[in-house]
Amino acid sequence: MKAKYKAHEFGACPRTLCDKQVVLPVGLSDTHSTSNDNPLKLFCPRCQELYDHNVPGGNYIDGAFFGTTYAHLFLQTFSDLRPPPVSQRYVPRVFGFKIHKVEEQALAPVVREEWPKRPKNEPVSDWDS
Repeated sequence: MKAKYKAHEFGACPRTLCDKQVVLPVGLSDTHSTSNDNPLKLFCPRCQELYDHNVPGGNYIDGAFFGTTYAHLFLQTFSDLRPPPVSQRYVPRVFGFKIHKVEEQALAPVVREEWPKRPKNEPVSDWDS
């Protein structure tokens, strides 16, 4: 399998920032399915995402053939084949302008301080007294 990995037999990651990183086969379940609900997926070790195995005219391969742990055990065994992490982060743009960071705003809500409350019977300003 190491020779197949080095020969790029399973394909490359479709993401641009992964620089055509070689992918590994992985299944979503360890049990064989007869209804084709456990298709083979491809795991990119650089971006750590799963992608569909799309081969035009290819046969269906059950993901249980490789199992859920194959890719991780392979990279743990052959640590010299582990790619470096992604150095660049994708910045979405529209017509060259960066889009605001919605996901970061959702993750870290801004804590807003309230105005201090004025006690009753206290003048609003010096002019009121």
